[in-house]
Amino acid sequence: NNGITMICSKVGKEDIRNNMRYIPLTNPQVVNGCQTVNSIYTVLDGYSEKEIQQQYQNVFVMVKVLVITENSKDDKEFYRNVVKYTNRQNSVPDKAFLSNEQSIFTRIQIEFAKRGFFLRVKQSDKAKFDLEYSDKQKADMLKKAKEYVEKIGVSLKNPKDICIDLEKLLQILIAYIKDGYFGYTKKSSVLKQGSEVFRTISVNIQDYLSIDNMIKLYYTYKRAEQEQKQSADKRTPIPYYVIGFISYHLKENRTTLKMNNQLDKLYSLDKDEFNKVYSYLTVLSKGYRQNCQDNGIEYNVMIKQKINYEYLEKAISSSKIYGGLDKECRMLEE
Repeated sequence: NNGITMICSKVGKEDIRNNMRYIPLTNPQVVNGCQTVNSIYTVLDGYSEKEIQQQYQNVFVMVKVLVITENSKDDKEFYRNVVKYTNRQNSVPDKAFLSNEQSIFTRIQIEFAKRGFFLRVKQSDKAKFDLEYSDKQKADMLKKAKEYVEKIGVSLKNPKDICIDLEKLLQILIAYIKDGYFGYTKKSSVLKQGSEVFRTISVNIQDYLSIDNMIKLYYTYKRAEQEQKQSADKRTPIPYYVIGFISYHLKENRTTLKMNNQLDKLYSLDKDEFNKVYSYLTVLSKGYRQNCQDNGIEYNVMIKQKINYEYLEKAISSSKIYGGLDKECRMLEE
């Protein structure tokens, strides 16, 4: 075992209590060894502190703690190198570097938490939620989250359902800002520093969407994803298209204000009215797929190609006429 590597901004004065050595760390982050931390937690969960001391007193794991203040450019570069070179056995995703360079995502994380959701920004956030949040805290957050998205019709059954991965969130939001194809195919770019998507949208996401609309779009996607998994063909509705087709109805009037106002209006509907609009979007998703298939474009090819707007307009007409959903379509266009 290569041990655990952590970074922090400050190390406090150590303390000895009950023959245990305690060292307080400010803003600790596990940059290598998350699997080891999770394994330790799995083994020790359910034991009392006394039992742990008795049964595991001769078990040790090496832990390296590096203090990085990040007050200078050199500090930031050192941090990046620590993450990179202590993870040589694995590729390091771009999101590993974000929390220390883009405070915007940390601020969004705080706002999500106020509403009962846990946004995973740092690599260590998954372990943080599992290990540092009490069962009561998780239950309280889940209760708040359920009430928050109850109207959307998505099922939140346990604490993992309120955990949101930053990369996935950005993909879904970009599907609304651009279109479903763009959101689906730009996964590798949304957190890649230097990419156009990252520079123009990801770090400016709050300029495009309110916190409330970010969360509700995410769980509209999750509802479509749940229904897709339960469908007979496992392919419809197409979640990214459901999100992208909401904003498509704005046509050329895709201003930031209009896009937010449209979502405010959509999510202020009562549950029955929202379900009708959502049903229209799923019918549209299925209709678009059928039109592509009728023209010799199979599903696996379709989702990797740009939206064919001729086929989409045909699907919109069919959804309004044959689906009896003209009112819902017009609501999205107003």
